[in-house]
Amino acid sequence: MENITLNRLPAPTFSWLGVNEAHREIKEYETSKYEINAAKGKKITKVIFLQSSGEKVFEFSVNAQEHSTVELIQVFASSKLCVAKINAQVADAAQFRLVQLYLNTADTLCDVNVLLQGYNSDLSADIAYLLEESNKLDLNLLASHKGKKSSSEINVRGVLKKGSEKVFKGTIDFLSGSQGAVGAEQEDVLLMDEGVVNKTVPLILCAEEDVSGTHGASIGRVDEKQVFYMRSRGLSEEKIYDLMAQTKLRQVMDMIDDEDAKMRISTILTGGAQVVT
Repeated sequence: MENITLNRLPAPTFSWLGVNEAHREIKEYETSKYEINAAKGKKITKVIFLQSSGEKVFEFSVNAQEHSTVELIQVFASSKLCVAKINAQVADAAQFRLVQLYLNTADTLCDVNVLLQGYNSDLSADIAYLLEESNKLDLNLLASHKGKKSSSEINVRGVLKKGSEKVFKGTIDFLSGSQGAVGAEQEDVLLMDEGVVNKTVPLILCAEEDVSGTHGASIGRVDEKQVFYMRSRGLSEEKIYDLMAQTKLRQVMDMIDDEDAKMRISTILTGGAQVVT
């Protein structure tokens, strides 16, 4: 049995929150490794479904060279413990676009580390999750700005239902020498039931003066007036809640151009057979 520790915050916060790092014990697991290298001026798009009936560790190495674009689309829908690690380096005028969907994942830990090393390098991350029953998600995203005029934008949307638990730690770190860098992060969480656990930990670190960083979070419950209105139009409460959850996911799904991937996502959402990748 191996004890895995990851998702460490670069600057620990109050220990009683229990978010400084994540621990899991894994008995037997498989490891899958992916290398994504975009040559100068090239664009690469990868769509990867992370699904398994056994415990798995996924490791991603991303290298976006000068003026290149890497688009990584990940769909998590595993019925067992799933660990994902992403390490990305982004060079001058290069872009790294990360799109993630977490769909009723049993227990998922994801550690994303992006180094914006080059001048005018860019990160955009759009993430959505739908968790219910006893689903757990611990997501850590660190955007380290080293290059001048580098930029990052992180948007997270999610729905928590029926006793699910979620931790999101989003850190924007302005390193020395990152003059003119800009970073922003925002999370929008909808709590649909009593007993869910949500921990949102936005963090901005700064070792440079000429930078701009913002963060925010919107955490709320279902609007009863809206539910009443929709019920008066003949919709059941279950259908209303389902529509609200789907709306959060669709905002990110619509960013995916791959129609086959969208069909597979819809199959997972409707409880159809899962294809293990």
